[in-house]
Amino acid sequence: MKKVLIISSNRLGDSILSSGLNKFFKDKGFQVTFVCGPLPFNLFKFCRNIEKIISLKKNKFSIHWLYLWSRVILNFWDYVIDLRGSAVGFFLFTKKRLIYKNLVNSELHKTKSISSLVS
Repeated sequence: MKKVLIISSNRLGDSILSSGLNKFFKDKGFQVTFVCGPLPFNLFKFCRNIEKIISLKKNKFSIHWLYLWSRVILNFWDYVIDLRGSAVGFFLFTKKRLIYKNLVNSELHKTKSISSLVS
């Protein structure tokens, strides 16, 4: 089965804006692993489109990224979509890597810029 890793925000609103990716990839037959903060985790743990969800709590010295990497490194991903723009996506085995770059002067709404990332 094809697998996708989506690294989303730790903020509830931003995670909700990116939640359309879950359905998009699930409808295409992907197994979705979703990474988010503790607050969005409580919402997304009930989502049927997500196969596995990882709650990522921020730690000192950015140790949380090492924790995430250790949880997902043993998988081969068809897609790694990093909406946080972190370095983790560059250190994973994947066919396609999509890293979201927040363009401050962009006139596009966040949902449109996220959808343009995958299309």
